[in-house]
Amino acid sequence: MWQRIKTLFQEADQSSISNPILHTILERSETQESDFRRWADLGKEQQFFSWLRYCYNGFFNNQESPAEIKFLDTTSKKGFVLYLNRSKHIKHPEYIMDAIWLRIKNLGYRNYVSDQKSYNAGSTIETSQRHYLKPPLNFSPGNKLDQLYGNICIELILKNDHPQYLKFSATTYQDHMFQQANKFSTLIEELCSDN
Repeated sequence: MWQRIKTLFQEADQSSISNPILHTILERSETQESDFRRWADLGKEQQFFSWLRYCYNGFFNNQESPAEIKFLDTTSKKGFVLYLNRSKHIKHPEYIMDAIWLRIKNLGYRNYVSDQKSYNAGSTIETSQRHYLKPPLNFSPGNKLDQLYGNICIELILKNDHPQYLKFSATTYQDHMFQQANKFSTLIEELCSDN
């Protein structure tokens, strides 16, 4: 018995994001879902997406972004990072994460995986909550596949259960089998629409 306990502690010390201590399916409880709906009904969801649109338009027009958000713009990956430890007004990042996930699914994306991993990161325990989505499979002989905006990843990182940042990224395929991806600015507009 003691040997098994020692082994568990050694495994925890040697854990990493690719070899987590815990790896589970990401599921929200009924209470969490109810709290999310209440948050959305209070207008907090649309308030966040209005702010996101404002920040992205500033970034797109080469204006300074607020300290709590940074945008990523490379050839194959585009997105943003919300630095939650710099923000005083983002109180429920898990709601934002799930709101983005639901809006992406409404664009026709299919959920590939929703998971949670916890691992040792030096003196802290890091937890990654992630939704990973792929475009719909629309096979048509002789035609290239429509990748829409590419693969979508929404990831919330916590250190010792304290939210640190929320990352949203769209990674496009650079492959002859796929049509060119739609513009990221269009994705932001669809994401931030008033529904």
